[in-house]
Amino acid sequence: MKDKPADSKWTDEQWEAIADEHRPMLVAAAAGSGKTAVLVERIVRKIIDPGNNIALDQLLVVTFTNAAAAEMKQRIGKAIENELLKEPGSNHLRRQLSLLQRASISTLHSFCMNVIRTYYYELGIDPQFRMLDQTESQLLEEEVAEEMIETAYREDPEFIKLVDYFTGDRTDDQLKVLFLELYHFSRSHPDPENWLNQIIKVYESSGTEEFDNLPWVQEAAAHVKEKLSYCISRLELAVKKSKSPEGPGMYVQTLQNNIHQLNFLLNAAGWEDLNNSFKSLKLESLPRVVKKNHPDMDPQLQKEVQAIRKKVSEDLEAVENSFFHADSDLIAADMQQMAPVLKQLIFYVNRFSQLFQQEKVSRNSLDFSDLEHYCLALLQQEETPTDIAIQYQQEFQEVLVDEYQDTNFVQETILTKLSGTDQLFMVGDVKQSIYRFRLAEPGLFLNKYKQYQQLSEGKRVDLTKNFRSREEVLSSTNFVFRQIMSENFGELEYDEAAALKQGNFEFSENDTMSTEVLIVDKQKKENNTSELEELETSQIEARAIAEKIREMVDSKFMIYDKFLKTERPVTYKDFVLLMRSMPWAETMMEEFQLYDIPLYADLSTGYFEAIEIKVMLALLHTVDNPYQDIPLASVLRSPIFSLDEEMLSTIRLRAPEDYYFTALKMEAEAVPEGKAAAALQQLEKWRDAARSNGLSELIWKLYEESGYLEYVGGLPGGKQRRANLTALYDRARAYETTSFRGLFRFLRFIERMQERGDDLGKARAIGEQEDVVRLMTIHKSKGLEFPVVFVAGMNKQFNMMDVNKSYLKHKRLGFAARFIDPVHRISYPTIYYYVVRERIRKEMLAEEMRILYVAMTRAEQKLILTGTVDQLEDSLAGWTAYMPGEKVPESQLSQAKNFLDWIMPAALNSKEGNRFLQNFSTEKYKYLESNARWKFTVLQAGELEAPLTEDVSTDKDFRLRAVENLEPVETKSEKQSLSLDWQYPFNDAVRTRVKQSVTELKEYEKDPYAAENLVQIPSAFDRPKFVQEKAFNPAELGTILHKLMQFINFNITSAEEVEKEIYKLVIEEKMMKTEAEQINIHWITAFLNSQIGDVLRRSVRIKRELPFTYPIEASTIYSEWNSKEEYLFVQGIMDCVYETENGELYILDYKTDRITGRFHSDQEITAYFKEKYSFQLSLYKQALESAWNRKVSGACLYMFDGGYVIETD
Repeated sequence: MKDKPADSKWTDEQWEAIADEHRPMLVAAAAGSGKTAVLVERIVRKIIDPGNNIALDQLLVVTFTNAAAAEMKQRIGKAIENELLKEPGSNHLRRQLSLLQRASISTLHSFCMNVIRTYYYELGIDPQFRMLDQTESQLLEEEVAEEMIETAYREDPEFIKLVDYFTGDRTDDQLKVLFLELYHFSRSHPDPENWLNQIIKVYESSGTEEFDNLPWVQEAAAHVKEKLSYCISRLELAVKKSKSPEGPGMYVQTLQNNIHQLNFLLNAAGWEDLNNSFKSLKLESLPRVVKKNHPDMDPQLQKEVQAIRKKVSEDLEAVENSFFHADSDLIAADMQQMAPVLKQLIFYVNRFSQLFQQEKVSRNSLDFSDLEHYCLALLQQEETPTDIAIQYQQEFQEVLVDEYQDTNFVQETILTKLSGTDQLFMVGDVKQSIYRFRLAEPGLFLNKYKQYQQLSEGKRVDLTKNFRSREEVLSSTNFVFRQIMSENFGELEYDEAAALKQGNFEFSENDTMSTEVLIVDKQKKENNTSELEELETSQIEARAIAEKIREMVDSKFMIYDKFLKTERPVTYKDFVLLMRSMPWAETMMEEFQLYDIPLYADLSTGYFEAIEIKVMLALLHTVDNPYQDIPLASVLRSPIFSLDEEMLSTIRLRAPEDYYFTALKMEAEAVPEGKAAAALQQLEKWRDAARSNGLSELIWKLYEESGYLEYVGGLPGGKQRRANLTALYDRARAYETTSFRGLFRFLRFIERMQERGDDLGKARAIGEQEDVVRLMTIHKSKGLEFPVVFVAGMNKQFNMMDVNKSYLKHKRLGFAARFIDPVHRISYPTIYYYVVRERIRKEMLAEEMRILYVAMTRAEQKLILTGTVDQLEDSLAGWTAYMPGEKVPESQLSQAKNFLDWIMPAALNSKEGNRFLQNFSTEKYKYLESNARWKFTVLQAGELEAPLTEDVSTDKDFRLRAVENLEPVETKSEKQSLSLDWQYPFNDAVRTRVKQSVTELKEYEKDPYAAENLVQIPSAFDRPKFVQEKAFNPAELGTILHKLMQFINFNITSAEEVEKEIYKLVIEEKMMKTEAEQINIHWITAFLNSQIGDVLRRSVRIKRELPFTYPIEASTIYSEWNSKEEYLFVQGIMDCVYETENGELYILDYKTDRITGRFHSDQEITAYFKEKYSFQLSLYKQALESAWNRKVSGACLYMFDGGYVIETD
């Protein structure tokens, strides 16, 4: 390994990961440790030195997402360009830069696609194959599965037994779902068919092998003993409480005897021994207590001990009922009896796989799973690398894998075959492996993590310094996870190697940054009958968070701005709310509205519930088939046709027993000029259009001819409603790119989505960069960071649906189903089922713990953990049951129902937690010494009143009642005379808007006769831009350029960086593609490389697009005005205000006026534009000095055409 340069910015651990050539290498990179920067630096250092003899196309870099691959390429390109500035004549570096775009830096799926397209002939497929998108693939799967099931009914008499076994309702949909689930699950294994066949062997071998030697029996015994250990720990707690001064001491001996009985069970030799011992177990009962003989005994402590003993008995009974209801022979017999039906199930899953593959081949199409399996088929044969694999091993000097913790078994096998034995470099953090639902396998990382620690098979480097967060965030995270995460529970020991260390020392001391636990207590207080206590938990917690945010914003809570390098008050954009899932999102948004706090959530639900989508889908159903009463009636009642209830009833009466469409036709015949006839005529016209137009074309035609798109745009929330309808059109266009066609199949596809509970999510109608509080799932937040983080809804129960199904799947243990006795029609879980369920449950809890870690490590500066409980004192009793201790016992962790059940036992074990507990108990707790700083806040649900909002009545008679309540006033002729003769003293103001833009005043200052246009209030709107079909005019081009300058990064300088910045704005929907195409890249790069660009980069503060409103006396503009007391409000937007290192303020205004060919000299240019714009910048200067109460040192223009800087002072 090369020595680290003396001036290196890298830590020793980072340098080791960058420069050490020992491979394979696993870099365990904690949150915020700069793993991407390390990965990029390792790549760059390999290729910039010609002595290494490594080119960029000799490296394979695998990323988790396409966005990560694009970022990786951008970073590498920037690094090479920086090296070129040092060595401008280096042909080697220029060659590396030229190789960048075709370098193998991509997702694994993209790489697999390239391999398949290169060696397609080995697979016997067409190289011009098409990729199925997820929608098309799902539709095709369901069609193939349905056809297979129909064929099975006709041709396989035994198939009905399979249907009876796995379906409990009137349809066979559940069996179809099972086929598809097993198919997809098997595809995460290198050999899907072999994995499926192993399922059958588990059932068939249960009666042929030694029972105690069966892997799942050993797992069952381990689980039972874990439960016994939990019960023992509970009894030990009961002993401790009984021995306390006021405890029920007479229980101690019995409890100790109980512990002895359970310890005996723990030492059972085998399953039969454990079975027999359990069946004979009878815990000694607690003795009866006469209270008058024990006056000093605390009744509460007695109840607590009795409750513990009762719970232990219940837990032991549950274990016996689950695992010891039968002897080993009967258990084995049940398993063998299930084997035939499982064999039939696997046959049909394999059959589906074959049929689905044939269907894809017939369409010359592949799905993403095919990419991995086809690629693997090219790289290995019977687990041996093929010649193609060896060729890649020779081509790639190193295979570098980002986010290695999220790989699965298939991907691992592919990477192994590509890299050989010593070419693999892996980066990741198993504590952030949160994609179990995508079948990621964190065990692959964990195995290497343990193996490489000893340098036996590879090298492990731990990056533990966090460069993202304050010490308060890191120390509280460490404090919690040292207590709750272990190898047995969480799959990783949270030791010194895993703990986060501070790497960012820019933050100043701040006593307000302690990690805060905010608990809302729903317990009703005496004499409090507030209706607030009846609110939903989501409403209560939303209000608590909103109040906290309002308090922090109003009090100007200070955070450090890493870009400005100084502290500033917090704004809405600095807050994020993280939740495990989003069911509370709509409620949160409604409650935040009451507090006037903007909350943005990129929702994945609610789309199909939007009224405009319901109406449009009803219209599409009607166009497809008008003989559907409900959709037809919905459309006729909607604003598209606006038939009222009376008319709908009249139509119905035309044919009470027939289709509603028949009745509509009869009404149209009876009243040819009526609304019903017009509606029928329009529907028939659209039905004709459906036969001759494509799907998306039809939908847009419906929008235009019905006027519905424009209509919803005028409703409250119109922007969102238009976005939703546009999204439906976009979905139709995407559907048309598949091999499926037609309105009927599109509607069927939408119906299936709704049946599955899928949702498109409301279309985005607000940018994430706006000054809003953001709400997102913890999964969405991975890889991101935020100044202030609320982890909300920590009381929500973990989703354990996967462990409560009638069948279960596990990658190692296989497939478990309930036993069904067809003769007696009874069903019960097998022991094998319980084993698989407990294993899945344990792995799910481990993942939930990792999700909590991801959530807490998103915070840069302030972390606030929120949750709501029914009765705080009861919850505290459970959370403190095992205090104190270095770790929360695994027995308690495994019983957790939510995040609070992990956070609170750990956090309360702190000094601040101990102080907090004194408010609820006289018991003295020890606590763990730590540098973690905590703050505990409790809010009562009944006190969380939302701000009062004005209730505006919509009753149409309210005006009449208001008039009726008026009292008559006395009238006198003198008053009447005065009223009639009175003249408004400010008549000039009537003809002028109170607000005038700077541009308008500038025109008036140049040409006083322009006042006619200036004071005339417009009477109509401009024609909408989406209707206009013309090229951009100069004013519009100027607007586009100003929009770019509002967002562009002043630190970039090259044309390529500018193009990427523009592309990013288009992706983020801040600029339209047509606008981006109008931008003169040369103008922008000239500006960024100019003297003014350098000044901006050195500035300590920059404000862009700064709006202002400034009052000036009207007579200073309009000399003909008589009044000296009337003011105009000048409104405008300053393009850029910046503050230099010396504390001086300057105003910069961008201009796109044409200069080329108009002037003879620079002096003429300066004089012309100085005269033209000095009035405008003079107003800017006055307004800024008035608003900020500071002197403005100067103002200047930047002319993009020619790059002139013109000072106007």
